[in-house]
Parts: sequence; structure tokens; C-alpha cells
Amino acid sequence: MKKQLTAAFAKALAELGAQGEKTEDLASSLLRIIKEQMVRTIEDLDAVITAAYDLNGWNTRQGRPTVEKRAKVPNTVRTYMWELRSAVKDGVPVWNFKTFYEVRLARKKAKVVAKPVVADDGRVNVLPDLPELDGVRISHGDAPTGSLFHDLILLFVTIPDEQRVLLERNLSRLLHKYQVAAPAVVAPVKRKATG
Repeated sequence: MKKQLTAAFAKALAELGAQGEKTEDLASSLLRIIKEQMVRTIEDLDAVITAAYDLNGWNTRQGRPTVEKRAKVPNTVRTYMWELRSAVKDGVPVWNFKTFYEVRLARKKAKVVAKPVVADDGRVNVLPDLPELDGVRISHGDAPTGSLFHDLILLFVTIPDEQRVLLERNLSRLLHKYQVAAPAVVAPVKRKATG
């Protein structure tokens, strides 16, 4: 390896590490605010997020702004809000934690391990009871079929939790990107949190 490349890469990693710690510390302040303000449901959280986005002049709706020119929500903010909303949806009491790292660990523990389910017709369905798979059924759940979404679901339930979270985040971004062009029929459904 070239020393110049290695030095530049090391410097970039050091800066990323420093920024990452600052970002995590700032994000943890959100958990304190949620605790102090008694935000306990997804509806309360969504209302707070929308009001805060509005106050910051960020786009409060999916897609392009329609009436007034608003700034795009920063990617880091969207990622933390996605993690926070997902944890609340999964029933994780985020107000009991001091760091997002603790929230991530609690969310991981809250996930149910995939258990094969045998349907009436004898076919195996390996889908776990995960909120992300609500209402989804597949046949031939014991092996890939070559069908894009079937195999994507099998991949989703079998990869390690850390990678599943990343895949879910990336799929969510793709969904939001293309929902703008889709009819209202495929608009996201808001679910109530239990907790």
C-alpha cells in the first residue's frame, strides 16, 4: 500500500470517528427530551418530529415540497429518526435508555427469532413475527425460488441482525424514494405503538 493513501485513509477514519462520537452524543440528547416530555407513542413522536422539522425549515412531507421551498432533511437526521421510530414501533421503551447504542441493543433483543411454521397444506413458512413482515406470506419458504421478492424476504429473515437492520434501512430509503411516483394506494400505513 502506498503510505500517502494509508495516511489519507487513516485521517479520514479519525475524523469520521470523532464526528461519530459527537453525533451519537447529540442524538442521545433526543432520548433525554423524549423522557422529559413524556413522548410514549408513535403518534406523539411523529407529531414532535414534524413540528421540529417545520421549525428547522425542513421538508415535513415525503417527496418534493409542494407549496413552499423547504430544505431536505439531512441524511443523518433521517437515519436517527428512522432508528427511533423503528424502536418505538417495536415496543422498545426508548425513554428508558441514555444512548442510541442501548436502544439498538434493546431493539435487537425485541426481535423475534425466525421459527419455521408449517401451513395447512404442509408447506413451510419461515417468516418470523417481525413488524416489517406484517401481512406477508410466502410459499416454499425453505429455499430460494428465483423470484426477486420471495428471495429478498428469505434473505431478510436469515441474515444476521446487524445486517438486517442495514438492509431494512436501505430498503426503506428505496421505498420512500419511489413512493412519490406511486398512486396513493401504496402510501405507508401508520401503526400504533404499544408501550
